[in-house]
Amino acid sequence: MVSLLLVGPRPILFFEAKEYGERLPYLLICKPGITGYWTTHGRSKVLFPQRADLELYYLQYYSTKNDIKLLIRTISQIINGLDAY
Repeated sequence: MVSLLLVGPRPILFFEAKEYGERLPYLLICKPGITGYWTTHGRSKVLFPQRADLELYYLQYYSTKNDIKLLIRTISQIINGLDAY
């Protein structure tokens, strides 16, 4: 359950909400995390609406196993300095 506090969709800004369209309520039922699927799968290389799709993909296929994988991937990216901006 610790991973639930660390992994999740990143918080969105007010103007980004429109990109989620009718899927926004689905995103808002989940607590945000400090890392997540979008953060580890493109981050600065991915723009909307792809970011919205990645965040919603995470919610659709959530599992503790996937959270652990995302945490490991985050640590690896930090150590290697990948996708920092």
